[in-house]
Amino acid sequence: MKPPGRRFLPFLLSVVLWGASGVVLGITEAEQDNVYHGLDQIQSFLTSVANSNSGFVRADFLPTDTASYHKDIFFLKLSTGVKSSDDPLKPDVLILAGLHAREWLAVEAARMTAKYLVWSYTSCGGPPEEMAPDCEQVRYLLDHAEVWIVPVGNPDGNIYSHLHPDNKDYRFWRKNRREVEGEVRGVDINRNFGFHWDPIIQGPVCGIQMPSASDNPGDPDYRGGNAASELETVALQALMQGRWGRN
Repeated sequence: MKPPGRRFLPFLLSVVLWGASGVVLGITEAEQDNVYHGLDQIQSFLTSVANSNSGFVRADFLPTDTASYHKDIFFLKLSTGVKSSDDPLKPDVLILAGLHAREWLAVEAARMTAKYLVWSYTSCGGPPEEMAPDCEQVRYLLDHAEVWIVPVGNPDGNIYSHLHPDNKDYRFWRKNRREVEGEVRGVDINRNFGFHWDPIIQGPVCGIQMPSASDNPGDPDYRGGNAASELETVALQALMQGRWGRN
């Protein structure tokens, strides 16, 4: 009998960004690591990684159909025997990035983490000079856990931030792109989850009580009209709660 909800564990992986084999990962010149990548490039690259390593990597989408660009949320699942149904006995690791559109570096960190895990896993058993320094630990991780990587949790906002990167109104956009009040757009996905949606926190000055997010739709940290009001939040919560992604 499956436990109620997925058991996502806190996870910290010290990723050493070594160069990965182009043969294993299908890297092209367009997929270099010294530039920021847009949503389509991220998905294309990681899909090619999954296709080349289908024994332990699966690429898929959370059904989302976002408000502005009608995108589903892309994810990778890494685990030995990944094609079979979820193993309720394996703990889960979730790496979730890109909830804030302007935080491109977080997206690249998720992309590079996926790349490193695949390279490290596949290097085990090869020539010693080509093996990742921690390949045995990575292989153990993927043999005994299920790793889920969501590189862009806010597809609409990410696309918008890349449209005109030299224009700060685009580049520093934070929220999603749903119309919330007249021409005002966007909810902060990272403030929209149901858990502690509207807490009052102890402020940094004189212990003043203050909200943890804004209820003003025009603010960059607007939390939404209610918890889990956004399609992105609903899809991500469903994954974490085990209501989706069982197979």
